[in-house]
Amino acid sequence: MVPLNLQSKHMSCTPHNKTLIKCNIGNPFKQGAPANIQLRFDPKGLADTESQLEFVVFANSTSKELDPQAPSTLHTSVIRRAEISVTGSVDPDHVYYGGVVRGESAMEHLDDIGERVMHTYHIFNQGPWKVGSLEVHIEWPFQVANNKPQGKWLLYLEDRPTVEGQGGGECFIAHGHVNPLNLTRRPGVEELPLESLRLPSRPLAATLEPPEPTWESDHPQTRRRRRDVEMVVRAESYVDKDGNKHELVNMNCLLGTAKCLKFYCVVFNLRRNHEATVRIRARYD
Repeated sequence: MVPLNLQSKHMSCTPHNKTLIKCNIGNPFKQGAPANIQLRFDPKGLADTESQLEFVVFANSTSKELDPQAPSTLHTSVIRRAEISVTGSVDPDHVYYGGVVRGESAMEHLDDIGERVMHTYHIFNQGPWKVGSLEVHIEWPFQVANNKPQGKWLLYLEDRPTVEGQGGGECFIAHGHVNPLNLTRRPGVEELPLESLRLPSRPLAATLEPPEPTWESDHPQTRRRRRDVEMVVRAESYVDKDGNKHELVNMNCLLGTAKCLKFYCVVFNLRRNHEATVRIRARYD
């Protein structure tokens, strides 16, 4: 507690104990003379669960009070402010998506899905207050959008996302979305750390062409029928600054061009000028 303003040099405030402050406003205190006292309190010791403070103000005197008044109770809300920033990175920073669609029954190991990729999100608290807990919500594109129950894997989660930080944390994701095919690591194959991998600089995009119609015989007299053609995400054409034409597929949760799942991670006790990290490990084909 720090006194901000005392109207007169004859006034003084001193802590009586941990919860009581005693202010002497004059002896004698003249009739009709107002007293204006401003106090400033340091809230650093407040628990994170405190949302409101209560102050009880009362006056007493050695003189006989003709009209004694009951103590006044004042309430004030506690507002905690913290500036939070989120930045993201991916390793490797350029990957190539494409390849032949493989049946899930033929997959046994994680590398059957494809190469590894790791998304990292840094959550930084610029203060001034610490944050008891915060949630980071993520929409994760796990398959390419199509008109089938299952689509081609886009970002296949191989492990549950993790939170690293001084206060710890946890990610909450619906059952069945982490390694849904129950794939294992290939025996005898040791994969290098992601940081040591440097793939050629190629965009995370590919031109997806409709599959060629296929025909099969369902009658001895070679009667043919056409299989249903799977819906594909159409590529968008653009011309770069050098006049070269490119085709780009935008796989986006909001646009509906990717099948996405929603999950969130909770970060605990993020102090001022501290950082927490969310890591998501996946496979791309």
